[in-house]
Amino acid sequence: MADDREQAFGLPSTEVGLGLRPKNIGAPAAIANAVSDALMPLGAEIFELPMTPDRLFRLIGKAAG
Repeated sequence: MADDREQAFGLPSTEVGLGLRPKNIGAPAAIANAVSDALMPLGAEIFELPMTPDRLFRLIGKAAG
């Protein structure tokens, strides 16, 4: 089981409470910022998560008027 955790979450470490060093902790924030930046020229803003396709289509539709 420890080997599976190491592969999924990173190398063993005592720096984090679980003893694991996360690898991709910034990826969700980067994706959210990219989507927000892409919506800005359309006049749409998103403040809620998750960013589902349905929610994005509704926001774009409202911005388009």
